[in-house]
Amino acid sequence: MPAAATAVPISSGPRLWALDRLKVVLTFMVIAHHVGQGYGATGGFWAYQNPERWLYLGFLFWVNSSFFMGLFFFISAYFVPGSYDRKGGAAFLKDKLIRFGLPLVIYELLINPVQMYVSYINYRGGTLPFLTYYIQIYLGMAPKPDGFQGPIWPDINFGHLWFVQHLLFYAAGYALWRLVSRSPATHGPARTKADAPGDLAILGYAISLTVATLLVRTRFPIDDWLTVPGFIMGEPAHLPQYLSLFVLGTIAVRRGWFQAMPRARGLRWLWVGLVAALAGGLVRYHLVPFPPAAWGLLLTTSECFLAAGFVVGLCTLFRERFNTTTPFWQMLGTDAFGAYLVHVPIVVALQYATSAMPAGPVPKFLLVTFLSIPLSFMVSHYLRRIPGVERVL
Repeated sequence: MPAAATAVPISSGPRLWALDRLKVVLTFMVIAHHVGQGYGATGGFWAYQNPERWLYLGFLFWVNSSFFMGLFFFISAYFVPGSYDRKGGAAFLKDKLIRFGLPLVIYELLINPVQMYVSYINYRGGTLPFLTYYIQIYLGMAPKPDGFQGPIWPDINFGHLWFVQHLLFYAAGYALWRLVSRSPATHGPARTKADAPGDLAILGYAISLTVATLLVRTRFPIDDWLTVPGFIMGEPAHLPQYLSLFVLGTIAVRRGWFQAMPRARGLRWLWVGLVAALAGGLVRYHLVPFPPAAWGLLLTTSECFLAAGFVVGLCTLFRERFNTTTPFWQMLGTDAFGAYLVHVPIVVALQYATSAMPAGPVPKFLLVTFLSIPLSFMVSHYLRRIPGVERVL
């Protein structure tokens, strides 16, 4: 890794370095987010649970989950049309099946069973040997007790690779749309500032997202995960955000929104996102006497405006301030997807390795975060040197 390198302006090539940098920073945040699941009041399943919890880590968790996976979908979608145009439909789908499908199979059948078994032994009072657990509980092949009529839910799941699974389905949906619509190539030049979404359009999206999310959450609350039909994982509570931002990402590249968004407008929406985050904190911790019946409405509204503000604002901020690159940042950008794939086993291993430390949840959270981020990128970097692995990672 070079100690210093000459910056390269974004205009020198077709690559949008600001989006590469934003993708890397989001990967850092995802790793820290998952570390936090072991130490805070964050909700959801995690293979390690620290006995002492840090209450306010839940707020950081809420802010992150309000926007960063949606922004990941937006950035990922931004590169989908160009990939389809270069490769054509058949090669595009084959590439996605290899790049997304192979990690899904390996993680679900070989890596995640070990993490689930650790949780089974440590937190669910499990006593079965691993192979028996794998067959009977993880794969759900245990015989039903006499007279038992309901389904036996196995432990098998994709874990954090639900994101990769969604990308696979969304990419397939995009390819189907291109085939059916006979749409021409969509990867065009940057447009003028007049082509960027205006304040009313962004406001309309935030309001529409709020309404759609509220409707979904009347039936599916946050952290209510579904597996349909025993294979496709998803959290319906955030599905309106994820799906809409993926669709908008494919539109953004065609219309040059990233290049065309006026600086003042983009940064104005970043402030909207920050205010929404503050409002969500006030509601979440009951620091303002809102009526109990309005709590869910206000928190969901804050979340959706935070998402809209941060997606527009962070893309603009990174374009304005970080649209250069260096060999080091290029390496991080290349290794980011692999780091996302491999980070969870690294995080869980470090959490168990530091569990006996005489320290509270905050020092442990910081230590494991600062160790997990470089280790995840290093593992990704050296895995990519194995012949054939680079095509996936």
